[in-house]
Amino acid sequence: MLETEIVFYHKKSVPFSWVKIEDLKGLSVGVTNSYNPNDEFTKASKNGLFQTQVAETDIINIRKLINNRIDIFPIDKLVGTSLLNSDFTSQQKQLLTYHPKPLTTNQQRVLFSKNSPHPQEMLVIFNEG
Repeated sequence: MLETEIVFYHKKSVPFSWVKIEDLKGLSVGVTNSYNPNDEFTKASKNGLFQTQVAETDIINIRKLINNRIDIFPIDKLVGTSLLNSDFTSQQKQLLTYHPKPLTTNQQRVLFSKNSPHPQEMLVIFNEG
């Protein structure tokens, strides 16, 4: 089992702090199409607490963040770090950070079908890394 955190990425030059969802009032928040961080976030968005800008990919939202088109962007911390390392220059990476308080924490699991030919062997191989 792997625990992942959805955090808010933001520009280092723009102070950002939050404790509760109401602290996002008035911000422009990037969201990725077909992704819902959690029910509280979705409800606040629908109620107009903050403005959302939908993009097709996380990379587009990171670009929007770099170019000051959004204020914050919720994304899995590990995914955000990976995308910054693989798709952006070191100069661009230096512009961004994330707030340490997670919006939500998810537990990820790997499942192997009992109908597959060798589920136990697959589990052993997976656990070995």
